Amino acid sequence: MPEGGHVATQILAEGILLDRLALYDRALERYRAAAASGDPAIRAEALRRESGVYRSRCEWDRAIEAAHESAYIAESYELTDIFTEALNAEGLVWLARGETHRAPALFHRMLALTQSDRLRGIALQNLGTAAAMRQLFGDAEAYFFESHECFERADYPRGIAVALNNCGRFLLDRGQPDLALERFERARAAAQGIDDIDLVALVTLNTAECYALADDFRRAEELVTTALGYFTAAGNHWRRIECLRLFGDIRLRQRDLATAERAYRHGLELARAIAARAEERVLTARLESALGPAN
Repeated sequence: MPEGGHVATQILAEGILLDRLALYDRALERYRAAAASGDPAIRAEALRRESGVYRSRCEWDRAIEAAHESAYIAESYELTDIFTEALNAEGLVWLARGETHRAPALFHRMLALTQSDRLRGIALQNLGTAAAMRQLFGDAEAYFFESHECFERADYPRGIAVALNNCGRFLLDRGQPDLALERFERARAAAQGIDDIDLVALVTLNTAECYALADDFRRAEELVTTALGYFTAAGNHWRRIECLRLFGDIRLRQRDLATAERAYRHGLELARAIAARAEERVLTARLESALGPAN
């Protein structure tokens, strides 16, 4: 590899580390610098990771654009694995926006392109998430199970941590909070083991919901506040909305209608601002059923 390639690889690695620490502005600087490399593999990978940062910051159009550019470069140079990950990057944006009908075709295309257990596990995990969001719980369970097997074969720690979290979320949505809590505890330990603070925060948010369902409102509020603080500092408005929705639910169950309403309305404002359609629907329904018509 030419000297310039070594430098670009180092810059990309710095960006990945900053990304994991949720230092998104600095990560973007590194990714943009790496994307100026003459090496198409580094350029495509940097753009794919840029897409992930934009998605975390709810900049949907820029996330899609970066994913498409990454895919174009990767396909042009027959970089199959990077092309496959670029498809995944786009699919994740559609999931985040609540447009679940647009994502599965991208994940199925990933499965058709690769025999990599790591990449197949990612595609299957996201197909499971899409199915669960559409309340196709039987399909979701099958996808999650197959995905976890792929991650185990690939010895992919982050994938295993994500799978445990998503399995917990699946169990929680099916009304099994005790089993879900056990999965979340394992997911938290796995995420902490790889220093993935974004995933730790997401698991913390999901764990808060378990405690809320057990009427341990003090513990639930401690956890959701911790998660909200992290996602606010990181600029992840999409996850902030989830935190506000859960905080409102906790206060509503305690009959604190005024605080619940403020949380829901703040979340609804954010959802409208970033065009998070699924969250907007959920929060509008919360306000209409519990507090009267939203406006």
